[in-house]
Amino acid sequence: MSSRIQEHLRDHKLIPQVLTVIHGESSLKTAHAARELGYALQDREDDDEMEPGEHDVRKVCDLYMAELITSLVQMLVDEDRLKALDEYTFLLTALRQYSGASKRIANQLVLQATPLLLKPFQIGYAADPNGYTAPELVSMWSSVLNDVGRAQCLSAMTCLVPAVQPCIRSDTVGSAVAALLIANLVGHRDDSREIFQHAVTGMCAALDAAFNGDEYAERKWGPGPVTKGFASITVADSNKELVYGLNLMPQFAAIIERGREDWPVAGFDDEYYMGAKASACRVVWNLALKYDVEAQCENIMPVIEGFLSCTGLSAVARSNAECAAFAVATFREAAKYDAAAAAAAAGAGAGDGD
Repeated sequence: MSSRIQEHLRDHKLIPQVLTVIHGESSLKTAHAARELGYALQDREDDDEMEPGEHDVRKVCDLYMAELITSLVQMLVDEDRLKALDEYTFLLTALRQYSGASKRIANQLVLQATPLLLKPFQIGYAADPNGYTAPELVSMWSSVLNDVGRAQCLSAMTCLVPAVQPCIRSDTVGSAVAALLIANLVGHRDDSREIFQHAVTGMCAALDAAFNGDEYAERKWGPGPVTKGFASITVADSNKELVYGLNLMPQFAAIIERGREDWPVAGFDDEYYMGAKASACRVVWNLALKYDVEAQCENIMPVIEGFLSCTGLSAVARSNAECAAFAVATFREAAKYDAAAAAAAAGAGAGDGD
């Protein structure tokens, strides 16, 4: 950490700092690593009320985010510090997660550092697939991808696809998050089916956990990330059969229909649920281009029409819902036409026999 940051912390009497860690536990090693950056850690069960000084912490993080992130990345790739991977990963992911106005800067810095962070990820995964470093780095990358968008992340994160695949194929703590990361990154490609044959099991388990309020892979789930992952992979024709065979249409209909208060896990805002609904509509749209989604969920069309009648829909949600409704109706009419044509052909064949 640069001397000017240390001077700022000292001059403003902001040492020791409190880096808020929600539902977390800090080890002595983590505390030692934090002190190297001028922080002391304090665990808390919730952040409903911020303690005096925490606003100052976030202000300091915002002012010096670039220096702090850069320092932590360097610590993670430094040969002399590889034994402390968990501690520095903890600090990097927590700093990005709890940054305020500087979240955009933090995301860009993490994105730029992705090729460098592959090394600690691989070392951490080899040492313990269920440990802290590998799953938390994957979770951080997934969060950055969600914040920044695929278009801006694809170039820097393409290197993650082969590196993360072993995690997807294993039954580990980070496998479901790794599947969602790759789903939202390259799931739309037609050559991705081989990856997601292994991934959909964990994605379905995470979706069930979101509906039931259960913990899966050591975390609580909302419907947003999982539904977005399914929306991405069902763009590819090679994945449509895979997902349609899971018979998930009733769940996607429920995501479109449910209100914020109907979900067991609290803490997500209206924008989050609007995004989940938009993704669910996209899944319906994608699958209805090729399959009879009404065969799995008879009321899918009324659900979509009811959603379209709501006020305050985002532009993406409305567009996806309209396209889903059109795709379902088009498949239905095409099925009627095919049935009529088949009946006519059968009748003509019977007449020829007479």
